[in-house]
Amino acid sequence: MVTVIKNWTARLKTRLRPEDKQLIETAAAMEGLSLSDFVRVAVKHHAEDVLARR
Repeated sequence: MVTVIKNWTARLKTRLRPEDKQLIETAAAMEGLSLSDFVRVAVKHHAEDVLARR
């Protein structure tokens, strides 16, 4: 399980297709995370992977 430390002030907005949101909500629930925490962790990991490959 991912540990999430809530110490942030910036905000990110995005638009999703309803089916994409449902997919992400389902995965977040399976991980025991809020939608925001799940997205934050997933996006951060992906960004780190992209930067590591460059």
